[in-house]
Amino acid sequence: MSEDEFVNNICVSRVEEFLKKAEAEPSIGRKELSLKVEWSQRRGRPQIRCYAPTERSVGLMLESELPIDLGGEATRPTPFQYFLFSLAASYLSIFMILASRKGIKFGKASLKIKSDIDYLSILKVDEGVEGLGEMEMELNVESEASDEDLLKLLEEAKNRCPVFSPIKVKVVLKRAE
Repeated sequence: MSEDEFVNNICVSRVEEFLKKAEAEPSIGRKELSLKVEWSQRRGRPQIRCYAPTERSVGLMLESELPIDLGGEATRPTPFQYFLFSLAASYLSIFMILASRKGIKFGKASLKIKSDIDYLSILKVDEGVEGLGEMEMELNVESEASDEDLLKLLEEAKNRCPVFSPIKVKVVLKRAE
């Protein structure tokens, strides 16, 4: 592939090719994602592990540990940090894909996400306590694009990102065999 097919480190020609195929056959556009997250009972090991396969390599072992106040050893990122990372990475990815398809280039792009979490809401039911506080994301970009174009892009990414849609989660219980 030639260098000019990449904008912001995204192979735009590959995105356009996929879009064309998915518009002709919509089922191609839907991908199932599945992860098995395991709890470890072994002391000295991260409490939470998950093998995350990738399309082209053997994958990656993700590990997480509860914060000290919630009984962990804090040797790995907490599940709450991964949660924030996934929200920020999802939004930033969509923002960059949309920008790249429009030919908007960035010298730098970063997203800062912050929120507070009330650990008491995890340990004790209190109707008046909200577990996760208001979340704020701050997008910092270096670009020659106008503020108007960037603000439109910001909103378009927000409208397309699943992070901003209500999440429907079904939880079922199965006994270990």
